[in-house]
Amino acid sequence: MPLLDIYRAWNNLCHQENPGETPAVNAGISEKPLSLDQLLG
Repeated sequence: MPLLDIYRAWNNLCHQENPGETPAVNAGISEKPLSLDQLLG
């Protein structure tokens, strides 16, 4: 996985307003946030 994709996903996880409510989920881009295990696995 490209480094930029990992950064975007990590940054998305860091900006959760409530557990599971990331900017990507709130924008309708994804149904649920990816875990770090999913990103690196």
